[in-house]
Amino acid sequence: ATNDEADYTEQVRRLFQSRRCVESPFSPADQKLAAGFFRQQVRLEQIETALLLGCARKYVAMLNGKVSGPITSLAYFQAVVDEVGKLQMSADYINYLRQRVARLEEQWVGQRPAQVRHQA
Repeated sequence: ATNDEADYTEQVRRLFQSRRCVESPFSPADQKLAAGFFRQQVRLEQIETALLLGCARKYVAMLNGKVSGPITSLAYFQAVVDEVGKLQMSADYINYLRQRVARLEEQWVGQRPAQVRHQA
């Protein structure tokens, strides 16, 4: 946790860009949204959980061929941040979600070259 908006925003940026399904330079709009989360006193743990949940959903959709493009904006997660704020998730479930996202990401990354060759 941090009381400094710039540090908080940097931590949000690192969390956001840590997943392979995210392709974003962390735009000024993303910085503004992260600063808004800071001012609303959204805990970084809530942001991290929302990013995990949103990425899990994105990977499942991509693996099922329903969504092809990567996440390009922190705004993609805004509703999920709100959703996670209303839910009570145990630490065990969050750890499970972290492991699940890692497995889904591995699976998706493993399929990407075949998909790229198929489209060419």
